[in-house]
Amino acid sequence: MTGIPRRRLAVVGAGARAVELARLINEHPEAGYAVIGRCGPPSEQQEDAEGPPSRLGGYADAARAVG
Repeated sequence: MTGIPRRRLAVVGAGARAVELARLINEHPEAGYAVIGRCGPPSEQQEDAEGPPSRLGGYADAARAVG
């Protein structure tokens, strides 16, 4: 969808809930958000074809990741 500005968003956490949240947000671009990845400890990260592209860092990196 073009013409709608999208704010960059990082999902903080991992697991099934984080993947589902990212999927839901990305399926509705009209809401104005784009998930760019996830922040959390490496042990919590799950790579999933349906989820955001990658781990962006730890919890402390969340603000920098979307800034």
